[in-house]
Amino acid sequence: MKGHLSDFLFRGLLAKRAVHDMQATGLLRFPMRGDVYSSDVDLLAPVSEAVRSGSLHMQRCYRLLFVLENVVREFVAEVFEDEDGVAWFETRASNAVKKKVGDRKTAEEKNQWHTGRNSHPINHIDFGDLALLIRCGTL
Repeated sequence: MKGHLSDFLFRGLLAKRAVHDMQATGLLRFPMRGDVYSSDVDLLAPVSEAVRSGSLHMQRCYRLLFVLENVVREFVAEVFEDEDGVAWFETRASNAVKKKVGDRKTAEEKNQWHTGRNSHPINHIDFGDLALLIRCGTL
């Protein structure tokens, strides 16, 4: 009896992991309801399953990258603000980076479909610029 229970529990764990892996790759979808889901289904109906599955995978990857990038931004901003005060970006950023930030803010104002970002300049620089800032202490 005890061996059967262990086998049952082990198979349950394996099945749970298999379902999780299939959901992560887009082979098995979460049950969804609502207007947004219905419109997505209608929009994606003519698209192949491979493309739909790939989009789910990329959505997950984008969300993870977005979180990582913004956690790093928050950390860098906190550290430099503690060291240099609220105007740390003006002190540490090169003229080229300040120009890049200005150009991006101008472009976002012209393109109404862009979603607004936090207005701090650190949210308008590239992730690679953050790496340079961390390594060198200046942009």
